[in-house]
Amino acid sequence: ERLTRRFAFMISEILGPQKDIPAPDVYTTGREMAQIMDVYGKLNNMTSQPGVITGKPLEIGGSKARNVATGLGTAYCVREAAKKLDMDLKGAKVVLQGFGNASTFAGEYLEGMGCSVIGASDSKGNILSPDGMKMSELEDWKRENGTVAGFPGSEATDVPSLLDAECDVLIPGALENQIDASIAENIHCRIIGEAANGPTLPEADPILYEKGVTVIPDILANAGGVTISYYEWVQNNMGHYWSFDEVASKMEDHLVRGFDATYQMSQEKGVDMRRAAMAVAVQRVVDAFMIKGMWP
Repeated sequence: ERLTRRFAFMISEILGPQKDIPAPDVYTTGREMAQIMDVYGKLNNMTSQPGVITGKPLEIGGSKARNVATGLGTAYCVREAAKKLDMDLKGAKVVLQGFGNASTFAGEYLEGMGCSVIGASDSKGNILSPDGMKMSELEDWKRENGTVAGFPGSEATDVPSLLDAECDVLIPGALENQIDASIAENIHCRIIGEAANGPTLPEADPILYEKGVTVIPDILANAGGVTISYYEWVQNNMGHYWSFDEVASKMEDHLVRGFDATYQMSQEKGVDMRRAAMAVAVQRVVDAFMIKGMWP
């Protein structure tokens, strides 16, 4: 807590509901967000300023669905990709690399869409179970044992073998730089949903594209988190809070439109989804500048 509060103090000048608005990431939770909000409030003589940060607990202005946002958004994007590929998700095999917030909820929601999770990993081990594993049982095992390793009926493996496993959907949801050229050459999935930031190295993208693997880039696949952070900020500013279904529905609509625009650009220009996403983003910035005009 002392470290978090000192950090908040040191960056306080750049924080604000109309400035820079932080959100949680690896190994941070709503508790740290609450502490940062508290520091900001005390420094600015404010009893409450929830709009200064997102990912807060519900009791102090957090948004419903924020805790599942990244994984749920990834699942929505995988679902949309499967539609474009005419791929039935019922019985589709999923591998989760990483077992933190993003991968866990992606696995839960994909399981709810009919998928079967056959592989998982965390910092202590990697496992494969061709017959599938129930997410609820796997999560219970992780809570009780501190790792997914040793889950009954699974076999231990290494990271390359996990990523190269025969599956339909691969969710890299750990850290960056996981899929290099050598891994890409041996990948056997049809869809990669990047729940983590930067899991695929640039050298791997053209290889995956040539193989016909649909890569949903991180800027789109894990955008559910930042999207609902925005909705949390909106709710804070208007002082009115939506239900879980309302927030999730708004996020779903936003991501589906983003996916469709990216996929259309990819098809029109003959490029992979990552380049297409960048092209869509740059075009939107250009359009905004053209509408505003240049002055002076």
